[in-house]
Amino acid sequence: MACEEPDASGETRAIPPSAAPYVGTLAFQSDRAGNWDIYRIDADGTNLRPLTQHPAADQNPAWSPDGRSIVFSSERTGAGDIYVMDANGGNVTRLTFHEAYEGAPRFSPDGRRIVFEGERDGVAQIYLLDRDTGDVRRLSRTRSRKLGPAFSPDNEWLAYMEKGLLSWHVTISNVEGGNRNVVTEGSGSCRPAWSPDGSLLAYVSTRDSPKADVWLREMAGRRAGEAWKVSSRPDAHNYDPAFSPDGAALAIASTSERGAREQWDLYLVDLNGRNLVRLSGEEGNERFPTWRPGSGTP
Repeated sequence: MACEEPDASGETRAIPPSAAPYVGTLAFQSDRAGNWDIYRIDADGTNLRPLTQHPAADQNPAWSPDGRSIVFSSERTGAGDIYVMDANGGNVTRLTFHEAYEGAPRFSPDGRRIVFEGERDGVAQIYLLDRDTGDVRRLSRTRSRKLGPAFSPDNEWLAYMEKGLLSWHVTISNVEGGNRNVVTEGSGSCRPAWSPDGSLLAYVSTRDSPKADVWLREMAGRRAGEAWKVSSRPDAHNYDPAFSPDGAALAIASTSERGAREQWDLYLVDLNGRNLVRLSGEEGNERFPTWRPGSGTP
C-alpha cells in the first residue's frame, strides 16, 4: 500500500547512536516457505525459526507486553481472524470469529485488550477485543477507511492510518475514537508505531520523495509536531517501522523495487539512520517486524 505525496522537511533532533550490536528478539512474517508464516529471530541474526507452519497466510505478528505471547492474523478460517500463541509458537488460540476480514492486531499496554482493523461493517474500521470477556466493539466513528491501529504506551491514545480524499494520513484519537487529530503533514503517510516512552511516533511517508521512507514525529514537549526523515537506505522503499525496547533503534522492512520484482528484507537501524544492519537474507520476503519487549529470550 503506497503512501504518496512529496513535501519537504529537515532533521530537528540530535539523537545519539544506540549500543550496537543490536540485542533482543524479533517476530516477523515471511513467505520464504511459499506462503506467509510467522518467524522469530534474534537481533544478531541467530536462532531463526518458524513459529507457524500453516497452508493459510499467517501475518502481522505483535508481542504481548510481557513478551510471553504473540498475537497475529490468519486466513486459516476464512478472510482473516485474530489469533494468539505462545512465544515459542505453541498453544495457538483463535480469538475472533467473524466472516469478514480482521487483521493487524496489537496488544494494549496492560495486555488485557487487543486493537485491530476489521471490515465487519463493510469498510475497514478499528475494533477492540476484551480478552477477559471476548467481547468485540467498534472504536472508530467515521466512515473513512482505517488500518494499522496501535496503542500509545500510556494507554490513552490510538494511532492509525486513515484514507483521506486523495491518499493516506496518520491520525491519533483517544481510545474511544474521539478527539481525532491528523498528525502527518500533507498526505501519503501510513504504518504508525509508538516509541516505548510515547515521545516519538514513527510512520512511513513519501513527503520528501516519490519513494517511501520512515519518519519520526515528536509527540510531546516543546518540539511537539516536528518531524524528520530517518536517512537509511536512500535508494529503497522503507516500511513497517518498529522500535527496539530501549527506543534507540528501529526494525524496518525495505525493498529496492515495488511491484512484481519487490524483495522485502529486514534491517535494524539507529534513529539517526546509522549502524544499518541487514537482518534477513535472500529467502523470500520479510515484513512487519516487531521487537519483543525487554531483553533475552523466553
